[in-house]
Amino acid sequence: MIIFLYGRDFYRLKQNLDKIITEYRSKNSGMNLLTLYPEEIGKKAFSEQTQNFLKTIGFFKEKKMLVIRDSFV
Repeated sequence: MIIFLYGRDFYRLKQNLDKIITEYRSKNSGMNLLTLYPEEIGKKAFSEQTQNFLKTIGFFKEKKMLVIRDSFV
């Protein structure tokens, strides 16, 4: 599932993102979460970290959530 949160009201964006993460964590107790800021780490590092996160098979944690922050800024 892909969810895009965008707009100029950063406070409400943060609230909605926190709400989504909290609800997802309550439904999936064993969850891997990775938050990336592509502008801060660079394209190559972003690509490598994303691929490593998605390819890695967790021993106990089955669900994964990748949050990409400020990707269109």
